Amino acid sequence: MRLRQSVPGRSKSCGCGTSPFTTVLAMAVEDCSRMAQCLRAQADFVVQRLSATFESAIRIVDGLPLHTHFDALPGDEQAETPRMSIKRRMRHLHNGTSVDQWGDGLPERKWPGVPRYDLRVLLRTKPWPDDESLAEATEETLQEQTATIDSFRSPLHKRLFERRGFYYDRYLAEFRAEVKRRGAELASRSEHEQTGQRTWQSSVRQLRGEVAPGPGPGAVAEGAAS
Repeated sequence: MRLRQSVPGRSKSCGCGTSPFTTVLAMAVEDCSRMAQCLRAQADFVVQRLSATFESAIRIVDGLPLHTHFDALPGDEQAETPRMSIKRRMRHLHNGTSVDQWGDGLPERKWPGVPRYDLRVLLRTKPWPDDESLAEATEETLQEQTATIDSFRSPLHKRLFERRGFYYDRYLAEFRAEVKRRGAELASRSEHEQTGQRTWQSSVRQLRGEVAPGPGPGAVAEGAAS
C-alpha cells in the first residue's frame, strides 16, 4: 500500500473554499485510516489462518493409526515396551491417576490457541485511528486466545505446537516492526505539513506587515560597529 504524495504549492486555492493545507491533512488522515484498516485485516487473517492450519494438522495426526490398532504379528510379544518418563509418572502421582489409565493409547491434552488480539493491540496508539471493534474491550478481552483444541499428547503433537508458537512469534516481531515503520512515516508526513503551514502563515503575516521582520545582517553589523 503506497502513500499518496502531498499536494504541491500553498499559495493557490483549490477552488472549493478549502485551503491546500486542509486538503493535504485530510489526505494524510484518510491514508492513515486506510493503512490501519489494511494492517488490522492482515492481523486477523494471520491469526485465523494459523489457528486453522494448526487444528487441521492436529486432526490429521489424531487420525494416524497406532501400533495397537494393528493385529499382532509373531515376535511382537518380545518387543520391549517404551518406559514412561519419571516426569510423566510424577504427574500421574500428583493428579491421582493411574499410570495405565490410557493403556496403549495416547493421553488426552487440550492445546491452547494463539493470542487473538495481540497483533491488533499494536495499532491502538498514535497516530493510528481508534479500533472500533476493540473500543469497549476490557483487559480480559484483549488477553483472549483462539479456541482450545481437544486432542492427545505425543512428541509429534508437541512438535506441532512448538512450531506454531515459533512462527507466531516470528510474525509478531515482523508485524510490530512494520507498524512502527508505517506509523513513523505517517507521523513525519503530518508534522512536515504542519511545519510548512506555520512557516507559510508566518511569511504571509510579515508580507502584510502584521509582524515586524527581524533586523537584517547589515543592521546587526552597524549596531556592533557603533
